[in-house]
Amino acid sequence: MERLLRKRERQSLTYRELSEESGIPIPTLSWWSRKLVQEREGAARPRACELMAVEVVDDIQEEGGTAIEIVVAGRLSLLVPPTVSEAHLQRVLRAIVSC
Repeated sequence: MERLLRKRERQSLTYRELSEESGIPIPTLSWWSRKLVQEREGAARPRACELMAVEVVDDIQEEGGTAIEIVVAGRLSLLVPPTVSEAHLQRVLRAIVSC
């Protein structure tokens, strides 16, 4: 399956073209593509429980308390207001980590 999907990338084939050529249904090709990407990214991604360096730069005062700014890998900045729920913040962070 990896070989077929690499061929798709090399030749810029659509899933339909690859499906017609290989006889494998489009949903199967798409599923395997997502699975292989997730496996590749999972191997390169640090474990969720690893510690990260934190630098306290400055307090950002907002109504209701102090906001938190989270900077991920120096590329993504997220300003978290003091009123955000823990559950909502967890969902946002899970989404960021999964990218």
